[in-house]
Amino acid sequence: MWRSRLAFGLLLLTLLIPAALTTAQNSIDRHIAEDKARSLYLRSAFAHGYIHGYEDGFHFADLDVQMGRGPRDPETLKELRSSKCGYRPEFGNKEVFRHAYREGFRVAYADALAGREFRAIDEGRVAAAGLEHSSTANPNFDSGFSSGYFAGRTRGLRDGRARATWEEHAPACEVQGGGPQGSLGTEYCEGFRRGNTFGYSDGYLNQAVDARTRTARK
Repeated sequence: MWRSRLAFGLLLLTLLIPAALTTAQNSIDRHIAEDKARSLYLRSAFAHGYIHGYEDGFHFADLDVQMGRGPRDPETLKELRSSKCGYRPEFGNKEVFRHAYREGFRVAYADALAGREFRAIDEGRVAAAGLEHSSTANPNFDSGFSSGYFAGRTRGLRDGRARATWEEHAPACEVQGGGPQGSLGTEYCEGFRRGNTFGYSDGYLNQAVDARTRTARK
C-alpha cells in the first residue's frame, strides 16, 4: 500500500513541478528580463508601458483582420480601458505606464490595420543602444523620454505630411514647460534624445508616405 502511495506522490510531483515552473516563468516580464532593450525598459516606465501597449494593440488589430471585422476605435476596446494594462509596482510610475500603454496600443492598432510591420521591438532597441544597464526606474530620464517622444512624434507628423526626407535625429534638449535644461540634469536630456528618436518614427510612419523617402540610419 505504502509503495502505491509513494508512487502516486512521485507522479503528482512530476506533474505539479513543471506547472509551477511554467507559472513562475510566465510571471517574469521578458522586456526587463531578456530583451536587448531591457536597459531602456528598466529606466523608463513610459517606454515599458508603450511596448506592452504596442504588443496588445497589434494583436487586437490582427484579430479584427482575421475575423473580418472593420476597423474599430481603440478607445472602445475594454482592454485599452483596463486599469491594469499589465502593470506591476516594480515597473515604476503607474500613471506614466498606463498613459504610455494607451499610446502604444493606438499606434500599433493603426500600424497593423495599415499593413505595416511589427516594428516597436526594433525601435526600442535603437532607442536603447549604448544605454548602460540600470536596475531601477529613473524619474528624470523617464520624464525626458516621454517629453522627447511627443516632441519627436509631432516632428515626424510634420515631416511625413510634407514628404520630407526621414530625419530622426533629435534637436537640442528641451525641457517641457520652459526653464533651464540643467535643472533636471543630464539624465533628462539623455531620455529626451532617445524618446525623440522613438516618437519620430510613430509620427512619420503614420502618414501614408512612400517608405523610400526614409534614409538609412547611421
